[in-house]
Amino acid sequence: MKKSGSGPLCFHGTPGSLSAAVREGEKVARRVPVRFSKEAAVGLTGSDYVAHASRPEGDLVLQLRLPPRTPPGRYEAAIDVDGTKRPVVVEVEPEIELQIVPDQLTLRAAAGGHVPVNLTFVNAGNVAVEIRRAYAFGIFASGGLERALHRMYADERPEGAGRLDYLFDKLADEHGGLVRVDIGAGSGQLGPGEAREVRATFRLPEQLTRGRTYTGTWPLHDVRYYVRLVIPGGKDSTV
Repeated sequence: MKKSGSGPLCFHGTPGSLSAAVREGEKVARRVPVRFSKEAAVGLTGSDYVAHASRPEGDLVLQLRLPPRTPPGRYEAAIDVDGTKRPVVVEVEPEIELQIVPDQLTLRAAAGGHVPVNLTFVNAGNVAVEIRRAYAFGIFASGGLERALHRMYADERPEGAGRLDYLFDKLADEHGGLVRVDIGAGSGQLGPGEAREVRATFRLPEQLTRGRTYTGTWPLHDVRYYVRLVIPGGKDSTV
């Protein structure tokens, strides 16, 4: 973070965490009103916001919070320093914050099953995010590492097979493959502040072992969505 010189005081960061370092020797109150110009974004025009002064690392720093969906961009404002009006530039950075309801998922389904699920996606950030029509993520058997280690020590290995090579082979056996996710409804751009119901179909791999549980994380922008798969002994697939 660069200290402000003789020019405008510059705030940088995402809407909820903007900061500006004040140059040495400059006196600033603990609470400094910030007033945006008429050219600022809708929602900031004519409104007063307060920057709070602190010294987190010895330097005087002003912390400013704006509404969470303030669009990225450069905004002009002003503050009073020692009774003098001083120009301010606020540079708001993009912030991706996707929320999914429920916040994790447990499915009970047979290997090779197709499981439809309704999810709610909420865009709590300040930029649009894209919900694609198809995704994939890997899964691993619960307890798979422990089983592979046990077999490395307990099994009679084939002649010429090293211990670590055998371990990696057994770990590969515990990997369940890729779960495919098809978005049947709700794909496309999700704007800031928008919530949407999404119809997702989870297509399970064929090689899953009956009676085991697999886990994985579905990557969605900034979210790693936790999915737990319970594979019963029977053939029926149910949520």
